[in-house]
Amino acid sequence: MNTKKYPITAIIIYRNEKHLLTNCLEALHWCDEIITIDMQSTDGSNVVANKYANRQFEVDPYPIAEPTRVEAAKHAKNDWIFFVDPDEIIPPDLSEDIIDAIETSPQVGVIQIPIRFYFKRRMLTGTVWGTSTHVSKIANRKRANILPLCNRLMEPRENYENYRIPHRPLNHMIHLWSDSYRDLCHKHFVRYPHLEAKAKVTRGESFSLSRGFIEPFNELKICLRDFDGWRLGPRGFALSIIYFIYTIASIWLMLRYQGKVTPNDTQSHHSSPQLREVNPATKSSHARSAA
Repeated sequence: MNTKKYPITAIIIYRNEKHLLTNCLEALHWCDEIITIDMQSTDGSNVVANKYANRQFEVDPYPIAEPTRVEAAKHAKNDWIFFVDPDEIIPPDLSEDIIDAIETSPQVGVIQIPIRFYFKRRMLTGTVWGTSTHVSKIANRKRANILPLCNRLMEPRENYENYRIPHRPLNHMIHLWSDSYRDLCHKHFVRYPHLEAKAKVTRGESFSLSRGFIEPFNELKICLRDFDGWRLGPRGFALSIIYFIYTIASIWLMLRYQGKVTPNDTQSHHSSPQLREVNPATKSSHARSAA
């Protein structure tokens, strides 16, 4: 194992994700700073975080994680910031590609990394969730703006650029997306549609009847035919239907936010999250109550 540390600050926000944190944090051993933020966990997650984090914070639960990430980035000692979720694992091949991009690309402001979704701990190979894609997860805070917006966390500043790490067989981020249909349905029928609808309006998109009726069926076709969802059998059809319903909900919910949220609004919430640093030598009250 390469024990060298690189000037990158990894930021992880968690809530009751003890079962995921060890694998996530161990895979970040090459970052010379790890900051964790506990959103009032009660399962002892922060006891695990205490083993790996250089700095720990607590924060009250917030509707979306992005504003908390913005506040956490202000506490980082490095300019390169790596935002990682507890259900994400960075394999060695990907960490090497990230380090290479940082060391050899002086004009890069944002780094997009390959990602693959895992359902029930198995990599998906069909539907829109089973394709190799990229996500913006790493930014240099002197070269990029870190935004408190859902699905739009960072963008390079003028004269700097996005860099997309090419996908190779073993260099994708492992996203342990969901372990059950129940969890998947709750996320995509209850929580995510509101977040995505608000994000669409913030990006300047608008609702139309043609979009509300046509786009979901186009997405269903893409899931089943273009991305080979039908080859997965019942699982592929089930996942495609979930995405179909999610698309319907996220589009029609735009009506709720139009007029309330303005395009490029970075102040959607009235107050910023207030981070409270935890003494690393002691456990928080949540840890003590869970012990």
